[in-house]
Amino acid sequence: MCLAIYKPRGVRIPEDSLEEGFRANPHGAGFAYVAGGRLEVVKGLMTFADFLSAWQLAEGRQAIIHFRWATHGSRGEDMTHPFWVSR
Repeated sequence: MCLAIYKPRGVRIPEDSLEEGFRANPHGAGFAYVAGGRLEVVKGLMTFADFLSAWQLAEGRQAIIHFRWATHGSRGEDMTHPFWVSR
């Protein structure tokens, strides 16, 4: 089962908690955050180091994070969440 996290603006999630989420759901990660009134999506993060590096863009912002546990489909970058439903 995947792990989805909602993070309010200004709230910090400890790095060890993020790492545990990735370790328990190791099939890729992604996140979306609000910047300048727009929703930005970052996905296809297949290692925790890649996730942590990219996460610096959103750490202080309102965001959602998704750590994937593959139940269907491939385990490639293209299957990481979040997915755009529409622009």
